[in-house]
Amino acid sequence: MKPVINSFLLLLPFFLSIAANRECYMCSGRNSVTCQQEIVNCTKGDKCVIISEEYKYNKTFFSVYKGCSRGLPCNQRIHGKVNDNLTLTYKIRCCDTDLCNVQFFEKPIPKKPTGYMCPSFLAQGIVEKSETKKKVQCPEKTDECFSYSGTIEKPDGELSNYTIRGCMSPAECKLNIFRMVGLRVHLSKYYECRYPEEALIDEKKKME
Repeated sequence: MKPVINSFLLLLPFFLSIAANRECYMCSGRNSVTCQQEIVNCTKGDKCVIISEEYKYNKTFFSVYKGCSRGLPCNQRIHGKVNDNLTLTYKIRCCDTDLCNVQFFEKPIPKKPTGYMCPSFLAQGIVEKSETKKKVQCPEKTDECFSYSGTIEKPDGELSNYTIRGCMSPAECKLNIFRMVGLRVHLSKYYECRYPEEALIDEKKKME
């Protein structure tokens, strides 16, 4: 009986660490690579997370978020691309010990495009018809084609209506466009993701 008790005592800290809520640093730095952090207790099963976001539209904005994972896909690079002048990339990094998300912004490393083509469209304002002959090559082969129309607030606070089409990571399509850090969506009139072959066939039919 004694060896069993000794084994239990040795494993007790491990079981307590699983049962306990994870302590993580939390803060949000919009249009900033740092933020004023505090310590929070996350929900059981959550990990600590750091999200580094790079948004480029004429100029480049960096934002960072630290906190609890809350169902986010861990250790992934997620992106959206309309053209070479309008891109969004963010890196989600998770760790699984107390206060492990001590670092701040990590610049997402750009990738050479290897994916399929999607229709590319950008207009300021809510546009009902966004047919286009322009295309953009997606960063990865698993990317989907997205269409969005609504109100967006850039990291510097500028608020405008946009209609955009391009490529997006499937993880972002599932999460939806509202989960970003520096870029904020106030109103979404239309938002859809489709597989590239479906989007291009549909676009061809519209242009005929």
